[in-house]
Amino acid sequence: MRSRSVMFVAILVVTALVGAAALAAPTSALTSEDYGFISSIGPAYGPDYSWSGSGPNAIDIDPAGNVYVTNPYGFAKFDGSGVLECAYTYGQLGGYCYGLAVSDDGIIVLTEGNSNRVLTLLPLSGGLDAKAYALGVAYGSSGTGVGQFDWPRGVACDGDYVYVCDQGNNRVHKLLLDPVTGVLSPVARFGKNDGDGTAGSGDGEFSSPRGVAADGKGHIYVVESTRVQQLTTDGVFVSKFGAFGQPNAELYLRSAMDADVDAAGDLYVTDLGEADATNWVTKYRKVDGTWKRVTRFGGWGTADDRFQFVYGVCIAPDGTAYVTDTSNNRVKRFARDTIAPAPWATGIPNDWTNQDVTVEMGADDPVFPFAYASGVERVEYSLAPPAWNTYTAPFTVGDEGTHLLSLRAIDLAGNVSLPGMLAIKIDKTAPVTTAVDVPESWSKESVVFTLAGQDPAPAPSITTSGVASTQYRPQCTTDWLTYVAPFAVSVEGETVFEFRSTDNAGNVETPKTVAVRVDKTAPVTEVSGVPSGWTNDTVSAVFQASDAHSGTAATYHKLGGGTWFPGDSVQIDGEGETQLSWYSQDNAGNTETPKTVTVKVDKTAPVTEVSGVPSGWTNGTVSASLQAADALSGLASTQYRLQGAAGWTTYAAPFEVSAEGETLYEVRSTDNAGNTETPKTVAVKVDKTAPVTTVSGVPTGWSKSATVKLEAADALAGVAAVQYRLQGEAAWSPYVGPFTPKQGLCVYEFRSTDNAGNEETPGGVTVKYDRGKPVPKARADRSVRRGQKVSLPYRVNDVCPQAKVSIRIYRGSRLVKTLSLGSRPSNKNLTYSYRCGLARGTYTWKVYAKDLAGNAQAKPGARRLTVK
Repeated sequence: MRSRSVMFVAILVVTALVGAAALAAPTSALTSEDYGFISSIGPAYGPDYSWSGSGPNAIDIDPAGNVYVTNPYGFAKFDGSGVLECAYTYGQLGGYCYGLAVSDDGIIVLTEGNSNRVLTLLPLSGGLDAKAYALGVAYGSSGTGVGQFDWPRGVACDGDYVYVCDQGNNRVHKLLLDPVTGVLSPVARFGKNDGDGTAGSGDGEFSSPRGVAADGKGHIYVVESTRVQQLTTDGVFVSKFGAFGQPNAELYLRSAMDADVDAAGDLYVTDLGEADATNWVTKYRKVDGTWKRVTRFGGWGTADDRFQFVYGVCIAPDGTAYVTDTSNNRVKRFARDTIAPAPWATGIPNDWTNQDVTVEMGADDPVFPFAYASGVERVEYSLAPPAWNTYTAPFTVGDEGTHLLSLRAIDLAGNVSLPGMLAIKIDKTAPVTTAVDVPESWSKESVVFTLAGQDPAPAPSITTSGVASTQYRPQCTTDWLTYVAPFAVSVEGETVFEFRSTDNAGNVETPKTVAVRVDKTAPVTEVSGVPSGWTNDTVSAVFQASDAHSGTAATYHKLGGGTWFPGDSVQIDGEGETQLSWYSQDNAGNTETPKTVTVKVDKTAPVTEVSGVPSGWTNGTVSASLQAADALSGLASTQYRLQGAAGWTTYAAPFEVSAEGETLYEVRSTDNAGNTETPKTVAVKVDKTAPVTTVSGVPTGWSKSATVKLEAADALAGVAAVQYRLQGEAAWSPYVGPFTPKQGLCVYEFRSTDNAGNEETPGGVTVKYDRGKPVPKARADRSVRRGQKVSLPYRVNDVCPQAKVSIRIYRGSRLVKTLSLGSRPSNKNLTYSYRCGLARGTYTWKVYAKDLAGNAQAKPGARRLTVK
């Protein structure tokens, strides 16, 4: 360790508040001596650096804030933010490093336990900011003599002097350091028998000393396992503390490793203690010659604020404690919370308000780089000094008047902010304004308009915010005008002013009104309800007299040359033209010059007639003509439209209707008075399409039953008549119902006529009807030799042109042969030949027939057949 000068920077956070009060001091069980973890150097914690071989042990900080750390296999240098600047390994140094100190000139002093020597490293350039070093001169060897060591360990620089713990020789070496060459020279040895290597437990004697620190003020501190001794730089014993016992004892030491001194003279000692139990850094202070424990931080574990085999400690110029945590492979920074929190309050207006004030309070414990903020413990406030209240939730201040609020904050380290004061000013009462010397009646002179406003207090002890402004405006306008001084109102009529005042808290008076009246002008009367032209209704003439000032007293009217009557309205319902006159008087006696208007009334609608439209159906285009007349106001327009249509068409000339169907037109006329005739409906019936007749009941082929049915349809005028006839006949027969056709193959023509005179083009249908049975005949007897062909002559007489024919041969009553001839022509002499294989004898051959209509013969034709 090395001595250093520390500059204290006192940071005082004070909330800017107004006022002051004598308030009670806060009470807190906390202390600003407590340390808290702020950051680390090491793998996965800040800038990465892998401690080679084992974790970090010795540590020192130069005046520029650079951090130097060793482990047995080398050392590393970091800048103040923890960024690695350079590193040297065991192979480069030639020994295991156990102690480290840096001089004010930037020379690094290392103790190499296994080599029993002290090694210096000289900065190549840059001094304290060097990033490369050259090996200086190694000092020492194994032994007990001058310049000899048995496992050198802790080292401290104090100006040009270096102090080295010689652990195996139970002594401390004082060496002189050449600031240019880095050469070390022996000065003295401290310990029992002047440091001859003998262990001792007396004052100024040592047993396996491990660490050493120098305060730069003439003292060094030597660390043994269970005690720390304070000596002068000449080796004279000054004081001591430490004892093995219970861990909670004030000066308990179990396995102390290293120490450092801050600028205030407080001593920090690392203690391995008991694994899994203690492992902490303890801060001691000498008070009235007696050492006291100030605080302790750490404990066994892997958390940020815990250690596993704590080793070296070094206090930076700003008071930050750097501690090497060997098994956790980290260098950890700890700092005290010395900065008071900053309280704040929101919801308090900067000036007067007319609302309840809800105050929300809190505090911020500021965090600065490499500083520890313990956190806000509580916020306190006072509305009635000297009592302080702990703030727990927003509260409301609603009473009128000025309230002084004091507040302060205390953090977990016991730092207390300076109390401050805020003013809460509440005024909920609106000001009062009066209009001075404004007459209530009408005036012929200008009126001087004067306003006076004041802000009254609800109680004598309460101060109000005062009148901020007085305003006025003519009623029904939107913009308020600021009242400055009295002014004259000379405008004629009743001018109503609204006026109000506003105080500095924003309370706005409910507006008041005052009327200023001046009148010099006669009234003006207008009439409404009188059309400029003809009207079809009773005219209700309403007179509106306006007087911008004193108001109307009465209105008079007359019809034609009649008498004047008072009144605000009159009705004219007689048809024709009538003269209406009127005038008014105001309350000041001004009489208006009479006015006149002609009233025109026509209540009778015009009449429209229609010509050119047949009364029934027609199969031609219809030309419709409209004629209208009106006796008084005259015809304005005649219109027509399709029934159901939305818009009307103005009639100008006859219009043609050629669309088929019944078209309903509405017609009407309107006169110049607005009388509209009730629409008349005219039906125009046009059918240019002949009806259509269909036939049914007719088989597609020959049939022995048939009934011809005719049906006619007409979509518009309707069917007037249906007719039919045999093709070739001249006369048509009226169709009255289904009929049976003539037998045989017949062609019937048919047609229909509708009520508009449209005649259908005749249609036709072929009917094949046969209800009679065919008559087959065997025309001659036949004789044939057995095995020879025989010709059998036959004939079938029938209406149908063909019939299915078969010949059956009987011997007696027994059928011996059937010959199927298929479909054969009717009404012809035919012959059928076949080779006869019948036995010799006499037979009867018979002819059978069935026509196309399905009629079978009543009796077959028969003849004899002889087979020889």
